[in-house]
Amino acid sequence: MKLKKILSLTLTLLIGLVIGMAWSTHRYRKEYRDIEEIIRAIEEYSYYFNEEELTRKQLLEGALRGIVGELKDPYSIYLDSEELKNFYESIQAEYAGVGIVIAQAGDYSLIVEVIDHSPAKDKLFAGDVLLAVDNESVVGLTIEEIGKRVRGEAGTVRHFLVYREGREETVEVILEKVTMATVTDAILEVSGNRIGYVKVTQFATNTAQAFEDALTKLKSENITDVIIDIRDNPGGLLSAVKNMLDLLTDKNEPLLFVKEWSGNLIPHIQNRYQAYDFNLYVLINENSASASEIFAATLNELEGVPLIGKTTFGKGTMQALFPLNEAETKAVKLTINAWLTPKKNFIHEVGVKPTVEVEQAHRFDFLDYQLQIELDTVNLQAVPLQRFLNRTQKNARVREDGYIDKNTLDALKQYQQTIPWSGEGNEAAIDFRTVYYINREIIKQSKQSCYDSQLQAAIQLILKDKAA
Repeated sequence: MKLKKILSLTLTLLIGLVIGMAWSTHRYRKEYRDIEEIIRAIEEYSYYFNEEELTRKQLLEGALRGIVGELKDPYSIYLDSEELKNFYESIQAEYAGVGIVIAQAGDYSLIVEVIDHSPAKDKLFAGDVLLAVDNESVVGLTIEEIGKRVRGEAGTVRHFLVYREGREETVEVILEKVTMATVTDAILEVSGNRIGYVKVTQFATNTAQAFEDALTKLKSENITDVIIDIRDNPGGLLSAVKNMLDLLTDKNEPLLFVKEWSGNLIPHIQNRYQAYDFNLYVLINENSASASEIFAATLNELEGVPLIGKTTFGKGTMQALFPLNEAETKAVKLTINAWLTPKKNFIHEVGVKPTVEVEQAHRFDFLDYQLQIELDTVNLQAVPLQRFLNRTQKNARVREDGYIDKNTLDALKQYQQTIPWSGEGNEAAIDFRTVYYINREIIKQSKQSCYDSQLQAAIQLILKDKAA
């Protein structure tokens, strides 16, 4: 029996291709029998097998992961039902949840953003520290593990225990469908000039239309210079990035080339040739990957758009998703092709280099809530604290190498005088409450353009070009 499926989905880190898959079960019958016999032997004889802790399903899924793992390709993986569900939610930028973005700081996790029009709006706040979900501690869990605890079916009630301004609070939130905004826009006022700014966080199913809407709005405001920020963008759908590039280039040339296993190059031609007439500048960094790299390289090579920041991640391969059963509850994601830039450059494990290289001078690492410091000791975990003190305390002149000297302690004491203080005795010590207020302030600072060296470099380049 042969089952043939035509697929058009990909994993988030690139890219939408439509391919066919033929699956012949009888061809691999003997090999499957070997797997069955191994599982049966484990169930009957293994000293380490415990049916309450390890099920037959888990053994089989372990075998499937092992098979794919033999490819030694980090982008080819087996997806169980939960992972596949998360994949679909990712490419659609929709999920049932509360609408928060979290980050880790040591064993603790804090909320760094609450999405507008989400269930969490006005209930949870940026800076809140997550302590427990539904009476189960989340301290020490990864972001992925916390995500599994939080998400669920729409209508489900979740109870969050959070630390906020010196006390613990329990907050009830009802899960709803949340749509992630993958595109945001703004107009920056600089020295009498109005500059458009568009941030693209991923290339999902709703991204191309949102991107076009943002450009249309900027055009209506008579904006001529636009910065497109794809830093920390992990990639997404090829269809999305191609539709967006169609809006920005009018060259009748390939946007990229797809390289098949045979070596054949397939050009991807743009669909229309009436681009928006903007002076474009693109921000990239080491976390711009996959579809982001297509976007940056294509604009640079076809339109001469300057790239500002750091060399990108370097992912030049393409994946497709293959469901493994009729119900499509599990799948395997496989690398099927590579891609090349319009000038046929292969950027895999190399990345796309910026035309203007700029380090991000102000790093915004969060402090560990269990941070301990002592005079004349070295603690590298204190470096984010020292950076923060230099940014916030007038004439602090604090070293930023983790060595705790008197200047560091004096600047910390100066900061603590501005917040509710719970410390006893030596006020130069640091406690959970102090770290809470510092991390909350770091969240605010990270959103201020004055601390963004790469964005400021792009702005200065625009002003220089306008003056030329």
